[in-house]
Amino acid sequence: MRLKNGELIAVSGALDTLSKEKFPIAFSFIVARTLKSIASQVETYGEYRQELIEKYAKRDDDGEKITRDNGITVEMNAGWKEELKELDDLHGDELDGISTKQLIKQCDKGKINIQASVLFGLSSILIDDVETKDEKDGSEE
Repeated sequence: MRLKNGELIAVSGALDTLSKEKFPIAFSFIVARTLKSIASQVETYGEYRQELIEKYAKRDDDGEKITRDNGITVEMNAGWKEELKELDDLHGDELDGISTKQLIKQCDKGKINIQASVLFGLSSILIDDVETKDEKDGSEE
């Protein structure tokens, strides 16, 4: 599967959270392999995003970036949102997905308790390989 850069950022955060959990070796390997395969893409995305911030940041008379009250958020000039969307919408390299069935199996065994925010972050790379009750019973039409 190929994800957009914006999706990769969400997936990266979710995988990072999962990578801190203890799983059986096979599932840990899948998580680590997937995280490693997107690491350079996420790093490159971050570099280009920073270039856009430098390009579009509003500046004071001394050339310093103007920040909002929180001291972190930089005020941006027109064109920022369009270029960021273009960057977010670019597709990255091919990526293997993670089996939903394997993830559920780990949860059922009590190996992990996954927060909804992590599942949401993973949603772009989860492979739908779980049978519904109707499919198991053979009553699917």
